[in-house]
Amino acid sequence: MMVSSVRYSMVVAVSCLALGCGKSDPPAEIVTGRVTYKGKPVVGAGIRFYESRIGFGLVANLDADGRYVTPSPLPVGEYQVSITGAQPGGPEIPGAPPPSPIPPAYVDEGYRDGSTSGLDARVSSKSTTFDYDISEGPPKEVIPAGRVLVRMAPEKPSK
Repeated sequence: MMVSSVRYSMVVAVSCLALGCGKSDPPAEIVTGRVTYKGKPVVGAGIRFYESRIGFGLVANLDADGRYVTPSPLPVGEYQVSITGAQPGGPEIPGAPPPSPIPPAYVDEGYRDGSTSGLDARVSSKSTTFDYDISEGPPKEVIPAGRVLVRMAPEKPSK
């Protein structure tokens, strides 16, 4: 009887280790989209998603059409988004410049930092595609308002 109990305990322990004892990874999604500048694809760059609450981020390189697919799933959550240089080791893109740590010169510096870019992504099981057009430049002013950031768009010249 004692041997049977020990065997049962070992089977349960091994099963728990193999299956995670009921714990599961948080939901995560592969994210896709496109980045354009004045309607044309941004190439030779990457797009960075950063979630400050959990301290998680990753970069996806943009292809020759400005499209991206995250290299691994992003945990569901709210991300700051920035435009970065392309990451070495990504797929080769015919006609694109080689990977560089600096985005193309026409990408406004404000887009290089998620806290100033004005770009964000709320990843969920129903929202996994995010397209960005960076033609007009990022917001010029960020005003903290408690736990919420209020982003003010640049003023448009009056006609």
